[in-house]
Amino acid sequence: MSHIHIKHHQLLKHHQLLLEILAVFTLFFLVRFIAKYLAVPLSGPLATVISVAGIYVLYLRYGKNFTPLGLRRPENLWKSLGVILITLILTIFLAVILLPYLKSMTGYTPTGESSRFDYIQGNLLALVFSVVGIAWIAAAFGEEVLFRGFLQTRLVQIFGETKKSIAITIGLQSLLFGLLHGSILANQIFAGLIAILYGTIYFTLAKRSLLPLIIAHAIPDTISFIQIYNT
Repeated sequence: MSHIHIKHHQLLKHHQLLLEILAVFTLFFLVRFIAKYLAVPLSGPLATVISVAGIYVLYLRYGKNFTPLGLRRPENLWKSLGVILITLILTIFLAVILLPYLKSMTGYTPTGESSRFDYIQGNLLALVFSVVGIAWIAAAFGEEVLFRGFLQTRLVQIFGETKKSIAITIGLQSLLFGLLHGSILANQIFAGLIAILYGTIYFTLAKRSLLPLIIAHAIPDTISFIQIYNT
């Protein structure tokens, strides 16, 4: 195959990858917009779950091989447990130390308004639903597949496997991830930093396996829901 044909084939492949990204995130934003317009609760988690379903349909074309998304067994169980522990420690550090500082720096003041998760308070059934459906399925599994597994994988395939390209990829997914997390600037910055942390660990310590990140993502959310339940 000539050099020109190779370049043409690469351009076609990159065009296809870009179209797949646009298709999945168009679905995400469309579901999110419609859910908000119809006042459907939890529009974000709903959009995430439906978008992951769209990714599943997309990957059926590849013979149900979800390894490129990071959905594979870790190479070493003990190393994976170490990755989970490191990710949890850094996540807790960002949440406990950095987030209050970000809120102070950005002039955030609590409004005293009710939280969208107040329905969990004292309601065991709501707690179980939120832990399983939101913390583990939508947030941990869904967001890690959508942003770290799918988006990062596609962008790296487009930009290349160089360190510079991977850094750009992590930056792009973290920017989008942060902007999608609420309207409070401090929370958006915090979510963006979490996305940088998880994106970096995905490419380094986790060896492109999503399982450690999914577990590390779900545990703090689960604890948060339990705290709301006990409020």
